[in-house]
Amino acid sequence: MKTLPLLTLLLLLSCNNLSGHIEQQVDSKVATAKQDMNSEVEKAELDFIAAYQIAKKRDGDKLQLQNLQTFKTTIASADDYMDSLKTEMDKLDEMDVQNVEQVQSTFLYKGVGDSIINKLNRILAAAQVVARTEEQKVAIKVMSDSLGMEPNPDAWKEQVFGLTNPLDVSMVLYGLRIELYRIGMKALAD
Repeated sequence: MKTLPLLTLLLLLSCNNLSGHIEQQVDSKVATAKQDMNSEVEKAELDFIAAYQIAKKRDGDKLQLQNLQTFKTTIASADDYMDSLKTEMDKLDEMDVQNVEQVQSTFLYKGVGDSIINKLNRILAAAQVVARTEEQKVAIKVMSDSLGMEPNPDAWKEQVFGLTNPLDVSMVLYGLRIELYRIGMKALAD
């Protein structure tokens, strides 16, 4: 009779231990994924800066140089903004249901999603200005279309930020940061 409660207790302890072990593994994989994404963003940024320097040397026209500087500043501003949002999301516990509601409120109703859309649209417009060939302009338009923000930005916000936890939003923000540098590369590529 005493062995059944002991076995039950051992089973519960081993389940708790297994649960803790699984949670540690998941946390480790998440940390690794975040490091990989950070590395990818940094590489994309360095590639963009190198392309910007080449374009700056190539274009001697004062107006084009101003457009290039505006483009670079627009991308840097959007990247900084999304990075700060990601940092805030990283502070939240993705397992807490209330944080899903907080994410939804912040990105859908408090204007953060609209700010992201506006920043991306400014980058796309600036990319069209600095693009030198019709082929580049078409490629930028294709990238714009692939983001899926048009024709209904509210539906895009709902789809991207509707029922996501802070970890999901962090991953989306990583992806958007990489995408803005890809847009930059398309605009500056020869």
